[in-house]
Amino acid sequence: MPAMMRVTAGSTLPLKLFAVVAAVEVAAVTIGVPALQWITRPLLVPLLIWFLIRKRQPDMVVYALGFAAAGEIALLIPNRGGLLTGMVFFLGTLVCLTLAFLNRAKPLPAPSAFFALLAVSGNALFGDQWGALRVPMLVYSLALAAMAAAAAGVSLLIAAGGALFLVSDVLTGLSNDDLDPIAVALHAAALALIVIGWARPQDEQGSERAGVEQPVRRTRAWAGHDAGGRVADDGAVYLSR
Repeated sequence: MPAMMRVTAGSTLPLKLFAVVAAVEVAAVTIGVPALQWITRPLLVPLLIWFLIRKRQPDMVVYALGFAAAGEIALLIPNRGGLLTGMVFFLGTLVCLTLAFLNRAKPLPAPSAFFALLAVSGNALFGDQWGALRVPMLVYSLALAAMAAAAAGVSLLIAAGGALFLVSDVLTGLSNDDLDPIAVALHAAALALIVIGWARPQDEQGSERAGVEQPVRRTRAWAGHDAGGRVADDGAVYLSR
């Protein structure tokens, strides 16, 4: 038992370190210490990668985090080049996440319609303010909405992560210094929720979704036939919640 407890504690070490570094990052943004951000921000995503690859083989979500790690560093560069480079890297993050989520579950109609409407409305309302960045922002916002919609069909944790990812990017796009700490905190929470949700076994993710068929295994051995003399199928029985 002590050995198992050590394994469990060790498996969560990256998340504990992530929480500490994220808190310091939010504090650095709040009090305005860019030098500290150059220490904390590059550490955030690698800690999540460390956690995830201890749980499962590298896949599209790990690749998405790789793009995000590069994007976080690029966005620390305080000029337009840094912004555009960061957007390109995070576009890679969104594409990889969307592909991973769609490979696991079909998107739900209602969230898909909502996020699509949100993206179109946002571009209609704020597009003129973006000037030369209007086209890049249009592409990025559509990719962001697609990722959030795809996340909604996977599990509650991943759906929450996808939604928070979108909200944090919207707050960042408002370019309000007072909202920056909130945006950074939500961004960190979004990535953590996605990673924790993705690290769960696939059947646990599916059991969180209402209205999705889930397998219910028989818990005892069958005699081979039911009361009517028919051969009992020892496979999975699917029930719709």
